[in-house]
Amino acid sequence: MHTVTKRTFLQGLFEYVFSPFLKKQGELESLNGLRAFAILFVIVYHLWTLLGQFATETPVLIKNILVNLNSGVDLFFVLSGYLIYGGFLRSLEKNRQLSIRKFFIDRTLRIFPAYYFSLIVLFFYYQNQSVKLHSVANPNPGEIELLYRIMMNLKYSFGDFFYFSNYTPFRLSIVGWSLSIEEQFYLILPFLSGYFLFTVSQKMRIGFLFLLYFIALGFRFFYEAQNSGLDPLIYTHCRMDSLVSGMLVAELISSRNRSGSQFALDKKVSAILIFLSIALLLLGHSFDLENWFRRTLGISCFNLGYAGILLLALDSNSLCAWIFNQPILRPIARLSYTMYLWNLILAGWAVSHILKGTRTIGPGQIVWACVMGLASSFLFSWLLFLIVEKPFLLWKDKLSIVEMDSRKSA
Repeated sequence: MHTVTKRTFLQGLFEYVFSPFLKKQGELESLNGLRAFAILFVIVYHLWTLLGQFATETPVLIKNILVNLNSGVDLFFVLSGYLIYGGFLRSLEKNRQLSIRKFFIDRTLRIFPAYYFSLIVLFFYYQNQSVKLHSVANPNPGEIELLYRIMMNLKYSFGDFFYFSNYTPFRLSIVGWSLSIEEQFYLILPFLSGYFLFTVSQKMRIGFLFLLYFIALGFRFFYEAQNSGLDPLIYTHCRMDSLVSGMLVAELISSRNRSGSQFALDKKVSAILIFLSIALLLLGHSFDLENWFRRTLGISCFNLGYAGILLLALDSNSLCAWIFNQPILRPIARLSYTMYLWNLILAGWAVSHILKGTRTIGPGQIVWACVMGLASSFLFSWLLFLIVEKPFLLWKDKLSIVEMDSRKSA
């Protein structure tokens, strides 16, 4: 009996510690692959923002691609639009209703623990830095500027805590703007779906989604005409087209499922789609942020290109699905949220150690810095995931089981 208990405990411990690596029943591996690529793009982008000034001999085209890998955020948006809205569509078809309460509970347990933990750490870190800088008797201009930014970050921290930091001039978390957009999406979509979208025909729904898509594009052109700079690019009303792109993919998949046929693309359609998707992504990544095209249509190139890749990944017989199905991508995807929250700090640590005392760097050092940045982000996030996130995810799973049992007994 003691041996069985010990074996059960060790098995449970193994499953807990290595849960990011283990396959889940009913999970689409190709979506894990897409999520993994999204976070890898973002981390490499953050590394490049730190390394680019030293890599003076990098070709312009490569520089433009690297400086635009923050498009991984748009891939996250496309995935969120597809997964959240697609989940609502499936719930409507299966249960004839939306469980808004369950949705908010699930989102809260999934998102809040890691997010607010990071904010609390950052808040006290900035508080401590503020005290240190205030104690400097004769601060130099750099210290004065740093103190000002820290004080502004603390002053506007309410934007981080209430998920609208994409509309504030300063924020605790540099990456918090995109999480604010997603949370605003989570808050609005259930009510928009339940009280409007799902009360009209599919054609009207799709028409409304296209309207939202072009409204976002129109806002980008409006701000561009006003010479508003880069700030509007983090406004929800300027970036919602990436979320809408994923929602349109969900509508397409849902209509195919209702027809009773498994989603699969014709070979010619698949070839055309992969060509168009790659072409759009290359076009979007070819201009730097100083170019008007990148600030307007470039974002459209990103979300349409990634929406096309998502469609290809959902076709289980496609090459894209095979690529994104690789098990090595699974743990990266599972830890992507934590990695997103902390990668900039960890990437900075890795780069500072590798480039210590260096004025110029070569390709080898860039690759090594990327490897170190990715490895440190992954390992730290794995530990943090087990401590901060995993207990709440287990709680969420238990609540889902209880709800399923109550439905069966009803």
